[in-house]
Amino acid sequence: MDNSFGPGSVTVKLAVTETLKELPFMSLEPQAGSPIVIPMWKVDDTHYQASITLDANSPSGPTTWKFSGKDLIGNRGNGSGTGPTIDVKGPVATINAPLTILKTTAGPATVALTFDEPSVSTPVLELRSGTTSVPVTGLVSADGGIHWSGTLDPSSLPEGSAAFVLSGSKDRFDNVGSTIKIGASIILYRDNPPAPTVPEGLTAKSLKAGAVALDWGRFGDARIIGSIAEEKEKPLSLQLPTSSDHNRLTRILRPLTGRGFTAYLPWAPRQRERQEYGSRRSF
Repeated sequence: MDNSFGPGSVTVKLAVTETLKELPFMSLEPQAGSPIVIPMWKVDDTHYQASITLDANSPSGPTTWKFSGKDLIGNRGNGSGTGPTIDVKGPVATINAPLTILKTTAGPATVALTFDEPSVSTPVLELRSGTTSVPVTGLVSADGGIHWSGTLDPSSLPEGSAAFVLSGSKDRFDNVGSTIKIGASIILYRDNPPAPTVPEGLTAKSLKAGAVALDWGRFGDARIIGSIAEEKEKPLSLQLPTSSDHNRLTRILRPLTGRGFTAYLPWAPRQRERQEYGSRRSF
C-alpha cells in the first residue's frame, strides 16, 4: 500500500522517546502551497494523535513532515522526513492527436490523450467550435487508464478555432478531472489550411556578404523565412528566431549560392498527416 491519501479524514499518530513539557508542533509541508499544521492532542506521556481533513482546497502532491517539541527541562528536539502524498486533484490530460490543425472533410479522425495519473472511469471528451460540438466516441485504454484513444467526426463543425472539452475522468480517490494542460486548442479547415497572420513592424537591414537581417513583432504561431526564386513551399529553415526583446524577433538570412530571395513570407509549422506544412502567403 502506498503512502497516498485522497479527500477525507486522515488520522496522524506520533510517538516520542520521552515525556514532553507541552504539546508538540507537527506539520506537513507541501512542495507548493501553505503548510498543513496538525493540532496534536495527548494520548499518554509518549504518544500523540490528531485528525485532519483533506479536501479540494488542500495542497496536492508530495509532502515533508516536520516536528518540534520540548522535554521536561526545556531541551528542544526537531525532526523531519518524507510525508504522505496528498492527492486531491483529478487527472490532467494532454491531447496527443490531432495536433494543432484538423481537416473537417477528411473523414473521422483519431483522438489520443494521455493523463498524468490513471483515470478509473471512461472520460467524456468533445470538440467544441462556437455553439457546435461533436463527441469523441469509443474511448478505450489499453494500459489501465493512462493512455486513451477514440475517434471523432468533425464534418459538422465550422472552420476556425475549436477546443477540446474534458469531463468525466476520475482517479482512484474519485477526484474529478477536467483540465487539459496541452493540446486543447485546434484549428479546423475544410479545403485549405489557414494562412498565418502577417507580422507587424517588419524591417530589413542589409549585412555583409549579401545577408539580410529581419526584425518584426511577434504574430501568433508564424515565423518568417526566406523564399527562394522558385518560391517552393518547403522552407529554408524552421529554426526559431532569436531576439533580446521578448516582444520582437530577429532573424538573419543568408543567400543560397546562385539564387536570390524573391520574397519573405510567414510560415506556421503545424502537423498534418505527420508532415509540417506552411502558408505560401507573402507580403
